[in-house]
Amino acid sequence: SVLPSTIEKQFAIIEQSVCELGRALHELKQLCPHIQSTPRIRTLAERVEHYRTEVRE
Repeated sequence: SVLPSTIEKQFAIIEQSVCELGRALHELKQLCPHIQSTPRIRTLAERVEHYRTEVRE
């Protein structure tokens, strides 16, 4: 089924936001590798990866 354009726009915004968050986390890990040992950052990174996977499906 085809979604209304307003819903498609919202999906596009979500996809872009998740992608930008993933890039920001990647850059943060590059700048400060030990940050991954922080539970809060690790959990956030796992969630972002989960969301990125969902958005692609």
